[in-house]
Amino acid sequence: MTSAHVTDTTTQLISSYPQFNTLLLDYQVISDLVDPTSVTRFMHQNKLKHLVIANVPSDMNFGHLKRWPNLRGVFIAPSTNEQVMQGLQAIAEGKLWFPRKVTDHWMRHYLATEEHQQSQKSLLTEKEMMVLKLLASGMPLISIAERLFISDATVRVHLHKIYQKIGVKNKQQAMLWSQQHLT
Repeated sequence: MTSAHVTDTTTQLISSYPQFNTLLLDYQVISDLVDPTSVTRFMHQNKLKHLVIANVPSDMNFGHLKRWPNLRGVFIAPSTNEQVMQGLQAIAEGKLWFPRKVTDHWMRHYLATEEHQQSQKSLLTEKEMMVLKLLASGMPLISIAERLFISDATVRVHLHKIYQKIGVKNKQQAMLWSQQHLT
């Protein structure tokens, strides 16, 4: 496929711009017909590096757009061909092309999540942090107990308190949480 008229969503829903290494999807396609795995496969097969989503409604929640692989730009409807071409050129030069509305939404979510994670970490005692870090390293409970000169039962008590404080239910979830938040 070649370049398309972005504002005419009825005739062209998917466009490939090889000169920009970019796949342009109409928002209608991603909400109804396409999943991230098939997009990734198509991009790989066609040697496309960037994904751009066009004709995104301005009144939507932009959070779910982050799940799309290699997303480098978003165009809010209506966008002119000139705006799209300017954005595609910028993306080809290594820049991102997201409207302020989208980045504001993402940053507010990121900051709220970061604040919540920080408050969870601050609830952990120094000993609990040590237990969690050792657990995340893959160390068995017996070895954690030996390393910290405490009993196995005390390690389990620490883990129970840790699970409550960070909002997880088991060792695997705690390990995942620590890998995401303590690195």
